[in-house]
Amino acid sequence: MKISHGFIFVLVLFFWIMPCSAGNITYYDSHGNIVTRDIYYEICRQRNKEFKTPKKKFGEYFQRSTAVTTRADKFKITSIELEAVNKDYIKGIELREQLQKFLHIYCQTFENKNLTRFTGFFTADAIEKGKFFNSLLPKYRKIFEIIDSIGYEIELKKYSFRVDTGTLEIQGKFYIKWLKHGTDRKNISGRISMSLIEHDNSYRIKQLDYNVAT
Repeated sequence: MKISHGFIFVLVLFFWIMPCSAGNITYYDSHGNIVTRDIYYEICRQRNKEFKTPKKKFGEYFQRSTAVTTRADKFKITSIELEAVNKDYIKGIELREQLQKFLHIYCQTFENKNLTRFTGFFTADAIEKGKFFNSLLPKYRKIFEIIDSIGYEIELKKYSFRVDTGTLEIQGKFYIKWLKHGTDRKNISGRISMSLIEHDNSYRIKQLDYNVAT
C-alpha cells in the first residue's frame, strides 16, 4: 500500500504534539526558583482581579511572558516579566491594605462623633448623594447629638483607578448600628461607593454615594 508524504507528515506531527501536550509544565519565579502552578495562577488571578485586566489582554500578556522550547515540559516563564507580575501583585496588596486602613479610621471617627475630624475626610467640594457635603453638616451634627452610641463598618469589595478623573473608585458594603436614648438598638446596611483622591499619604473623599438595603 502506498502511503502519501502528507499522511506521514500528519502522523509525525501527531506523535510530536501528543507528548508536548501531556508534558509537565514548570513555572519559575523571578529568581529562577521553581514555583507550583497554583502559586503562579494565584498571582495571575490576583493581578487580573485587582487591576481589572481584560481577559483577552491578559491572555496576550501571558503568551508574551512565556518562552517555549521544543517540548512542553521545558515551558518556562521569563524572569523579567514574572517579576513585573509579582511587583503588580504586591502593589495591589499594599493598596488594598491602605484603603482598608483609611476606611477603618473613617468609620472610627464617625463612631466617635467627632464632626471636626470627620469633616477632614472630605474635599472642600465633596458631593454626597448629589448634594455638597458641607451643606449636610447640620444634619451630621444633629445625628451626633441625639445618638448615644453608634457602630460603623465598611467592607471593601473592589476598587479601580479612573484615568479621566484621576480618582480611585471604591465599592463596598456598609453596616451601621446605633442606640438612641430611650429606644431599642437599630441597624441598617447597604452598598457604598467613594471617589478618592490622594492627600498627604492618605486619601480624601471627593464623592460619596450609598443605598440602604430594603
